[in-house]
Amino acid sequence: MNAYDLSQLLAAEVAGIPGWQWSSSEAIDPPGTLLMTGAVYPVTYKSGPRKGRTNYGKPTPGTERKIVVTRAQRDEFFARWEQSSGVCSDCFGDKGREVWSTKANAKQWQTCKRCNGTGGVEGVERVEDPAKTAPVDAQASLFGGTR
Repeated sequence: MNAYDLSQLLAAEVAGIPGWQWSSSEAIDPPGTLLMTGAVYPVTYKSGPRKGRTNYGKPTPGTERKIVVTRAQRDEFFARWEQSSGVCSDCFGDKGREVWSTKANAKQWQTCKRCNGTGGVEGVERVEDPAKTAPVDAQASLFGGTR
């Protein structure tokens, strides 16, 4: 998960359409407010260098929207996500980020100031993605049965 993914979830919630994706955004007044344009894009490229990527040229008719997302909505959504996942919304569990240092003229690791390098939220148990942690029975999946 990253800021782009969370913004995508927030935009879909504001649009009120499951599967809605923003394809472009524009900063508008007041500061911190975004105008997001998007739709539901079910079609992906079938071949070529963009194979598997979303084809933003073919939206589902009737799902195209322009929505406004304020900083307050974003902050409230990120706080809810932190409480449900237990993961810091600044570093997304990485405990920090690479930043450019003009003094060293190179990238350096900077510990996340929001979570003090823990990658989590104080007082909230971190919830792992069930898709990543669920055990898979290879035999059952091969033969379509359960064990």
